[in-house]
Amino acid sequence: MSALDSASSMTIEQIQALVAAALAFAASFWQVSHPTPTLAALYEQVPRWGHVALDFHPRLRQLLQATATGLIETVPTT
Repeated sequence: MSALDSASSMTIEQIQALVAAALAFAASFWQVSHPTPTLAALYEQVPRWGHVALDFHPRLRQLLQATATGLIETVPTT
């Protein structure tokens, strides 16, 4: 956390909330973006169902940036 604190203008409270969001996003996105072999085969057979298998890194980055922006606007600086 100290590395984030020194590299950012976010407060410790904002960083803690961002880390919590990162853990939650990463856990769910990893599962979706790394389907089991059976699901991957199904997505190949029926491509329209494969839309749920999102790109892990771009989606995680996008939502963490949006979350950080929102936290800066809504979590008070103390």
